[in-house]
Amino acid sequence: GEGINLTASNITGAIYAWSGPNGFSSNAQNPVILGASSDMAGTYSVVATVDGCTGPAGTTDVVINPTVVPAVTIDASATETCIGDPVTFTANPTNGGLDPVYHWYVNETPAGTDDFEFTTSTLASGVNTIRVDMTSSADCPDPLTVTSTDIVVTVYTAPPNRPGTPTASTTSLCPVVYDLVISVDPVPGATNYIWSFPDAGCIITSGEGTNEITVTVSGTAVSGNNRRVSVIAENPCGQSGSSQSLRFSVGSFAAVDAGEDQAVCSGESIIVVGTLLGAATTAEWSAP
Repeated sequence: GEGINLTASNITGAIYAWSGPNGFSSNAQNPVILGASSDMAGTYSVVATVDGCTGPAGTTDVVINPTVVPAVTIDASATETCIGDPVTFTANPTNGGLDPVYHWYVNETPAGTDDFEFTTSTLASGVNTIRVDMTSSADCPDPLTVTSTDIVVTVYTAPPNRPGTPTASTTSLCPVVYDLVISVDPVPGATNYIWSFPDAGCIITSGEGTNEITVTVSGTAVSGNNRRVSVIAENPCGQSGSSQSLRFSVGSFAAVDAGEDQAVCSGESIIVVGTLLGAATTAEWSAP
């Protein structure tokens, strides 16, 4: 898209004749070709004629570089942090050339150096927006300077307060129990919740790290009337104390395995053997 500037040495009284790719010709000493395109690349030649005598041709090669589109994105070492902790931002250039120039901004205020990497430990409490402008050094960039999308970093000033007492959809359990919902009121400033259970028989199936979880109480859960669940809230500045415990009762697991399915011919007899599991002591059979 730029212009091609052709130049010939100055010869008194000369008539010039240029020729080149794509049928180009000109009698100007220093012609300019506007709007360069790929079909204009190649060798251009010029001859000078003085008093009817034409000298040898001079040539020049023209290379048309394609237009490239620069872009830049940002990575952050953390998007949630505690006040005073360092955070490093890294620019990822596309078509930046060998020596792009970077200008960093924190909350629209210039910051950092002109390097591709910027580290700061002075982010303000609350929400901060960081971006970078990159000026490409590549050949034929369009546009020359591009701006990244903002990256948001939230800065906390202290650990969260201790959560309240959890609640559950039921507190009287006879394993196996599926989809038991346990929750606690959200704690301001908390970014993660760590749940504690009395034994490995309680398994979080969804909501891990949140203030509301779904739990399966398996057959391996220890029975008892004073089983306890508690939760800790945390953020990048640290952890809260543990909540008061939710207390619930877990009955003894009892089940029976009726054995494998059977296929028999009409009129034949079948033998079914059941296996008592867990705390089961008796079983009652029924049939169609």
